[in-house]
Amino acid sequence: MMTPMEKTIKRLADFFGEKGYESYGENADVILPTDLFLDHATRDVRSLLYMLADSEGREFYLRPDFTVPICRDHVRALRESGDGAARRRIFYAGSVFRVIAGESLCRRKIQLGIENFNDNPVQTDAEILALTEEALRLTDAPDCLLEMGDPSLFDSLVDALEMTANWRNRLKRLFRQSRQALPALLRGAGDKPRQKRRGDNDALMEKMRAAPAQDAEGILRDHLKKQPLRHIGMRSLAEIAQSLRERAILSAPALPKETIQILNNYLLIRAPLSKALSRMEECLRPAAPHILSRQIQEIARRMDEMRKRGMNPEKAHFNASFYSGLGYYTGFVFSFAPKDAGAGTGAALAGAALAGGGRYDGFLKSLGAAGTGAAGAGAALYLTDIAERKQTS
Repeated sequence: MMTPMEKTIKRLADFFGEKGYESYGENADVILPTDLFLDHATRDVRSLLYMLADSEGREFYLRPDFTVPICRDHVRALRESGDGAARRRIFYAGSVFRVIAGESLCRRKIQLGIENFNDNPVQTDAEILALTEEALRLTDAPDCLLEMGDPSLFDSLVDALEMTANWRNRLKRLFRQSRQALPALLRGAGDKPRQKRRGDNDALMEKMRAAPAQDAEGILRDHLKKQPLRHIGMRSLAEIAQSLRERAILSAPALPKETIQILNNYLLIRAPLSKALSRMEECLRPAAPHILSRQIQEIARRMDEMRKRGMNPEKAHFNASFYSGLGYYTGFVFSFAPKDAGAGTGAALAGAALAGGGRYDGFLKSLGAAGTGAAGAGAALYLTDIAERKQTS
């Protein structure tokens, strides 16, 4: 006799099979090398990973989701089969492993999802959205709100505005790492920079400004190897490196006030999807109305595709600050969260989402995919969370 979870998995497997998705089976690796995911994950997501080490000190982690190993296998298939493997539709079901917040325990959860490798992004995104919404209904999940975002919009905006390369790198990195740190950075971004100290090395300070905090010690160590200097004194090399990095950041050129205003106005956009498009155009009109014109048109086309699939895009909310925390998403992202979690609140980051997904073309490229093979989007239903939510509602 099947358990309720097994019945749900079978129901969803039959549903996605009828929609043309092939079963991935039990092929996804459970233990993965750290370099496959850590470079793309935010600090919050890294804290959920259950880390392992072998006898030689090499680090691994238990898979926190299926997308990373499936994308790796997809790129391998592309190398072996060429474009014949470029367009695939896959569904999967199985266990994922995440550390319980505040504890050292690792919890196993059941996840079922789909991956669609197809080079028609607007239609694929709408298909993923519609299938996820319908699949949630099949699980008898509580009524959910759809929240959407797109980190590539922020990237395009930053690339088009007036600022140095270091500012661009910092803003893009913080957008993906912390919802609190980015507004704090922008609040001080227009301040007059501190005077450069006598003896500051311009090349070193430039590297320190551009690098994340965890790389500062390595940059200083490499610099000292090239100089006739040795480390003496009470402060550790790590402390000196962080002090240098802070000084480098404080001596960076300020952002123009107009640029700060545009970025702040954009990040505050939280509205129903159609109104959000108008807000974007209004926000950009004073400076550069053409900046996001292509992306805005793409969102409008996606809304049309959603309507063709029976969805009502007017019920979807756009949150300009929304980012899933799973750093492999480089484009359109979304989550479905119970209505009592609130619209436009970033429910996915708060852990309230029952399903979510997005587009990861950039991640596929980083794994070596190219051309039509470097296009993919997916979604996951968090079946354990859905079952627990049903028990408490």
